[in-house]
Amino acid sequence: MKGSRGVKSQMKKDALNASMVEDEKFKKSYGDIMGRMFSEGMTPKDAMGVNSNILESVYAQAYRLYNTGKYIEAVHLFRVLIMMNYAESKYVLGLAACFHMMKEYKNAIQTYTMCSAIDPNTPIPYYHSSDCFIQMKDYLSAMLCLQLAIDKSQNKPEFAKIKERAILSLESLKQQNLPSQPIKMEEDEL
Repeated sequence: MKGSRGVKSQMKKDALNASMVEDEKFKKSYGDIMGRMFSEGMTPKDAMGVNSNILESVYAQAYRLYNTGKYIEAVHLFRVLIMMNYAESKYVLGLAACFHMMKEYKNAIQTYTMCSAIDPNTPIPYYHSSDCFIQMKDYLSAMLCLQLAIDKSQNKPEFAKIKERAILSLESLKQQNLPSQPIKMEEDEL
């Protein structure tokens, strides 16, 4: 029996030592990652050495969830993707689209705005923001977003359809002469 207590005691000591070593490795690794992010300006993805293929797999899953109407689940994955690589506009656009479909129009507008800051040359966030504003009965803001979508589309062939839709939507809103009720963003929402 004494022998088994000695073995158990030794096992506990070994486990404690191993956990201390692992804790030190974790602290060093964490410190290295933070150092690369803050001193070298790396994204978390790059600082951790995460392969782009892994993020694309996660994105594909988030996109599948979105397309099957599982918006809440998709939101979680899009948020993880944004944390890993905040400079990828399609991740932010995916998050905004989830909010849009969940009828969280203020969140969608704010997220579409982030997307337009990341990729200022695309009309897509402006076009989708316009629908959020229409749903909120803020027709003036919707018209401004539609005009921005038209302007950003320029004559780029990849944006021809969205430009055409934006022009039609803008003309329709102008003809309806609808009263606008500007939304009020609370300070904590900005």
